[in-house]
Amino acid sequence: MPPKPQSNSRMNRIRKLLEQMGAGVYERDHVLALALLSAVAGESLFLLGLPGVGKSLVARRLKLAFRDARAFEYLMSRFSTPDEIFGPVSISKLKDCDTYERLTDGYLPSADIVFLDEIWKAGPSIQNALLTVLNEKLFRNGEHEMQLPLKGIIAASNELPARDEGLEALWDRILLRLVVPPLESEEAFARMITGTTAPTAEVEATLRITPTEYASWQPAIDWVEVGGAILAMIARIRALLKKGIPTGEAQEAAPIYVSDRRWKKIVRLLRTAAFLNGREEVDPLDGFLIGAAVWNEAEQIEPCTAAIDRAVAASIAEPFEREFTQLGERWQAVRAEAIRRAGRNRQFVSRYRIIDNRYYNLVGYAEGDALIDIEEYNALRPHVAAPAALSEVARAGECILSTAAVRPMTHTASVSLTKNKEGIQIDGVTYPLERVKDPELHKIYPEAPQLLDALDGALRILADRIGVYSRTALAPKLRSPFVSDAQYKLLKGELARLTLRIRRMRNSLYQITADE
Repeated sequence: MPPKPQSNSRMNRIRKLLEQMGAGVYERDHVLALALLSAVAGESLFLLGLPGVGKSLVARRLKLAFRDARAFEYLMSRFSTPDEIFGPVSISKLKDCDTYERLTDGYLPSADIVFLDEIWKAGPSIQNALLTVLNEKLFRNGEHEMQLPLKGIIAASNELPARDEGLEALWDRILLRLVVPPLESEEAFARMITGTTAPTAEVEATLRITPTEYASWQPAIDWVEVGGAILAMIARIRALLKKGIPTGEAQEAAPIYVSDRRWKKIVRLLRTAAFLNGREEVDPLDGFLIGAAVWNEAEQIEPCTAAIDRAVAASIAEPFEREFTQLGERWQAVRAEAIRRAGRNRQFVSRYRIIDNRYYNLVGYAEGDALIDIEEYNALRPHVAAPAALSEVARAGECILSTAAVRPMTHTASVSLTKNKEGIQIDGVTYPLERVKDPELHKIYPEAPQLLDALDGALRILADRIGVYSRTALAPKLRSPFVSDAQYKLLKGELARLTLRIRRMRNSLYQITADE
């Protein structure tokens, strides 16, 4: 269902902040958005990608989101020592006080944003120290425990952690896991390689998150409500992961383990996304974040994220789908009663709508009328594809499908038509011919027209509500920056398919056949 009203001031501020952080950077908007989200949530982020795809740039831009933030960046190797990460041992304290303490200023324990490249090459002593840093934001320095100012760690590598090398605990503590591919757009690639200066960004001071704000946001995030619809969606995804998602060439469906600790962190991440979007309740749209937090192996990345994205889209569409199913059951009940009253020897079949004494109209293909010449329709051979042209005509909202260009046409596009028992299949999608009410139906079932009219009105209202949801929650200016364009496209496709099914049902409401 549509989300609750949003706090536009915070939402707009986050959008402007991300826009300025991403200046001069190509195809990294979503990565930057999730980096900011993970830092506000106090979580860590892993970037998987080849050298030179901008992983370190993401960390440097993330620092700009926080006022007076300090950053620490280090490229790991198998020879890296704890001194290089956490600071050297204080010789004076060791000599004068017999105390083993590190000088942490300028190293990881003093930083707000940390970037650790090639993290899996770190030795066991560094890994063990990172466990408490990642989980509790604590670092033991000699006899004292330091509460770190750390907001988030961005770890990176061109590979995933090797199995059976003791990296599982560290891997489990990194919440979000993203693949950073090379630039895909040729236009963006050309602009990048022809640029003569390094990309820079300036973020307005008023947009940057202050330490006081950051601290006040943390309890506010915990107050964000997690409703029953979100818990049901999570239960659906957990069941999906326990059952297993087919991966690899053999398409084996092995279960994917997600620890209870990770699920708790995932829910807080959803709360953070809702909070930064100005909402007081987690919206099902926030569930698209889950896919980046549950995969473990390379072969799981694509099938796991795709399956979870589909599950989230289905959860969002579920209230509309459930209402559509209930209306369908009412229609079948009316239809069954009409058939019972008519007996087995009569047929009551609705007729096709005829426009201009010449055309049939295809339901759902266009917002207005999508017409096909009746003679051409009758000439089509069932289940045999035929080339055709789709063209606009003079009247607004009207287009013509024709197998023969019999009139001047504009904006012509080539399509493939196939006639079947439901109507016309255009490029693989079937659209039924529009029907009109059967004038004889009321004779055998006087109440039917009124019942069907009520159903038709309910279906129209349902389609309108889906349209309103698509125009508001999914509108570019209102979208969550933490949901990718591909995820929005998936959801819009899910809703569009449901809308087409509603149109088909409205078209077939008055098709009552007593003898099938």
